[in-house]
Amino acid sequence: MPGSLTLRLTTMALLAGLLGACATTVDPITTKRGRDGFVVNCNNPEGWASCHDAAAEACDGRYRVLERKEHIKRLVVECRKSQRYDYDND
Repeated sequence: MPGSLTLRLTTMALLAGLLGACATTVDPITTKRGRDGFVVNCNNPEGWASCHDAAAEACDGRYRVLERKEHIKRLVVECRKSQRYDYDND
């Protein structure tokens, strides 16, 4: 019986490690427009929902998708201002 428990704990630890390796990552960038943005990598079992959740959290809920890579599940987003309308100051 102790060997069975050890095997189960080892299996659970391996699974936790594999899932952790597939975690969503968020890396800050400055966009071409000079605004704050992020590269969100989310090649994990949760899929695109985790990408959009991470982008919303990083940008306080307001962001615009600049690029979406389907095959590697990556978003490049630009955070938006809290105002309803964005005006460029030319």
